[in-house]
Amino acid sequence: MGFFSTWRKEKEDVNTMSLVRMERLYDEMQKRKNGDVVHSADRTASFLHSSSRGGRGGGGVATPLVDVHTTTGKSTTTSSAPSPQELTAHTRELDATLFYRVSCRFLDPTLEQLYQEYCQVEWYVRARNTVMVMMMLHIVFFIVTSMKSTTAEDLLPKDFKRPEEWVQWAYFFAAVPFVAWVDEDSPFRRRWKIAVTLILLTFICGTQMWLGYQGSASTAEFRKLLLVDLTSSPSPLCNRTAYDDLHLGQINKNLLSAFVALAAIFLILIGSTLAVVIRLDFPQVVLLLAASSAALVAVLHLYALSMQAVIVVSYASPGFLLCMACYHSDRSARRSFLAKIHVEKENADLQFTLNKAEKALLNDPACDAETHAVRQVLKSKHLEMIQIPFADLKFEKIIGRGASGEVIKASYLGTSVVCKRMRRDAISLPSIQRFREEIELMSCLRHPNIVQFIGASWDNCSNVCMVLEYMEHGDMHSVLHSAIGRSFVWSDPLLKMAVGAVSGMLYLHSQEPPVVHRDLKSVNLLCSATFGCKVSDFGLSRRYKKDIDALTTVVGTPFWLAPEVIRNEKYGISADIYSFGIVLTELETRQTPYHDIDQTGLKVMLRVAKDGLRPSLPSSCLPRRRRLIQDCLLDPPRSRPTFLEVLHRLQGEVREEIEADAEKLAIDRRALLRTKAIKREQSVRRLDQL
Repeated sequence: MGFFSTWRKEKEDVNTMSLVRMERLYDEMQKRKNGDVVHSADRTASFLHSSSRGGRGGGGVATPLVDVHTTTGKSTTTSSAPSPQELTAHTRELDATLFYRVSCRFLDPTLEQLYQEYCQVEWYVRARNTVMVMMMLHIVFFIVTSMKSTTAEDLLPKDFKRPEEWVQWAYFFAAVPFVAWVDEDSPFRRRWKIAVTLILLTFICGTQMWLGYQGSASTAEFRKLLLVDLTSSPSPLCNRTAYDDLHLGQINKNLLSAFVALAAIFLILIGSTLAVVIRLDFPQVVLLLAASSAALVAVLHLYALSMQAVIVVSYASPGFLLCMACYHSDRSARRSFLAKIHVEKENADLQFTLNKAEKALLNDPACDAETHAVRQVLKSKHLEMIQIPFADLKFEKIIGRGASGEVIKASYLGTSVVCKRMRRDAISLPSIQRFREEIELMSCLRHPNIVQFIGASWDNCSNVCMVLEYMEHGDMHSVLHSAIGRSFVWSDPLLKMAVGAVSGMLYLHSQEPPVVHRDLKSVNLLCSATFGCKVSDFGLSRRYKKDIDALTTVVGTPFWLAPEVIRNEKYGISADIYSFGIVLTELETRQTPYHDIDQTGLKVMLRVAKDGLRPSLPSSCLPRRRRLIQDCLLDPPRSRPTFLEVLHRLQGEVREEIEADAEKLAIDRRALLRTKAIKREQSVRRLDQL
C-alpha cells in the first residue's frame, strides 16, 4: 500500500513539480543571459549566430532561442528572442539553429540537459505507469494461455525446462525496481529514457524467442502426429506419397512462421508506439525498432522458420511511418518546451515590472488635485486624534481587492493589522467624503463583536487607508465554503458564529441613533482564530433617525437585500434583520443563497420582492431553527423580530434544541456501539461452544 500511496501522491504533484522546475529553467536561462554560462566558440556560433533563410549558406537571418549575451574572447554576441509562435512554427531556418538534423537533439548541450530534466518531470511518472500496465497485461496473457481448451489440452503448452519459457520474463529484473522505486534518489529517475528503452527491448526480444520456440515446437508436433497417422493407416505408402506431393509439412511451417512473424511484428510496433507516446527521444525509438527487427530475423533463423516477403513489406511500411511520426513528434515537443521557457521568461519579466511599479506606487507622491481633496475633507481635530503616520505601517501582501480599493495585510508597531487602502484613481472629493464618514463612524464603535478600528492614515496622500484589526480566518463566506467549513455543525462552531454576528448587530442597533449596516452578508462577517464573528465594512452604514428621515437608497448586495429595499420603499433597521436571516441560511446550507435556482440575479430579486421567494432549507434543519430563519425573512418588515429577540432565541430555545439533538446523536451512537459489542460477544461464545 505504501507504494501505491506514494505513486498517487507523486502523480498529484506533477503540476507543482513542473512549476518548480520551470523556475529552475528560467534561472538557468537568466544565467546564460548574464554570461555566467559560456560555451565553446564553435557551439556558440552554431547556436547564436544568424543563419540563412534559404538554408545554411544564404543571406537571410534566423531567430535564435532567447535573448542571450555570450562573451567569447573580447567580443560580445547578442541575439534577439523569437515569439512563441515562431518557436512552434515548422521552419527549417529556425530548426537549423536549434537542432541536430538527424538526432533532433539541441545544439546547445545545456539546453539539452534542461529539456531532459523537463521530460523527467512531465513524463517519468507516466512511463512508470505504462511499464506497470505492460507487466500486468503480460501476466494476464500468461494466465490465459495456461488455461485448458475445450478438449482439455493446453492452448500453448508450457515446458519450464526450456530457457525460452523464462527469457520472456527477463525484463522483470529491470521493470520491477523501475516501477517500485519511487524515491527521489532512484537511479532510474535521471536516466529513465534509457531504462525504458532497455525494458521494452528486453521484453520484445524475450517474447520473440518464446514465440519462435512455440512455432518451432508446434511444427515438430504437427509432423510427428501426421507421420504417426500415416504409418498406422492401411496403405501407408499411398498416404506417404500424398504427404510428399501436397507438401503439408512445408505449408504448416509457413503458416506457423507467418503467425510468429506477425505476432512479433505486432509486439515491435506496439512497443515502439508506447515509446513515442511516453516521449522517448527519436534515436532511442529508432534503436528500439532496429534492434527488435534484427532480433526477429535472428529468432526466425534460430528456430528454422521462414520469413515471407509480403510480411517484410507489410512491416516496413508502418515502421517507416512510425519513425517519421516520432521524428516530428520529438521536434514538436522540443519546440513546445522552448515556447514554454519563452512564456515563463516573459511572465517573470512582467511580474518583476509589476512588483516594481507597485513598490513605486506605495511612496509615489500624490498630484496637487489629490492632495487638495484629502486636506480639504480630512482637516479636523477629531480626525487628527485617530491619524496614524504612514511611515509606521509596513505593507506585507495584498489579500483582497475591491472596486474602489485593496485590502492589505500589514504590520503596525509589531502588530498584524489590515489596511483598507483607497485606489489611487478613486481619490476624489466624494470618495474622500465617504471615507471620512466611515472612519468617523467606526471610531465611535467599541464592541467585542465589531472589528476594532485602530486608526487611519492619509499623510502620504497617495495612500489613503484605514487600519483595522487582523482576523485570522478571514470572512465567514470563505470559511463556510472551505473544506473545514463543510465539516462544521451547529453545536460547534456555527451557533457561536451566529451569536457573535447577532451581538455585533444588536450593538449597532442599540446606538442612539441606531446604525443601519445596509450591507450585512457573510463576506462582511470576519472570523477570529477561535471562529468568533465580528461585523465589518461600514462603508454603506448610516445612522437611522426614524422620526426625521427614512432610508430609501438601494444599496447592498442583491441576494441579501430585503424585499422593501428592492421595491425602493422606505426601510429601516429591520432590513438588517432580513439580511441576517439570509446569513442564517448560509450557515445552514454552507451554500450561496438561491444556489439551486437557475435564474439570473435580477429575476431572483424580482421574485423575492413580488412572489415571496426565499432560500431553500435542507431537511436537516431543526424546527425551532427553521422557524427563526423564516421569522427573520418575513414580509412586511414589522413582522420580523429584533436582534434582541433573535439573540434570546439563539441562546435559549435554539441552543436547547441543538444540545438535545447532539445528546440524541450521542445516545444513538452509544446504543450502536453497545449493540455491536453484544453481537461480538455472542459470536465469541458460539465459537467457544464449537
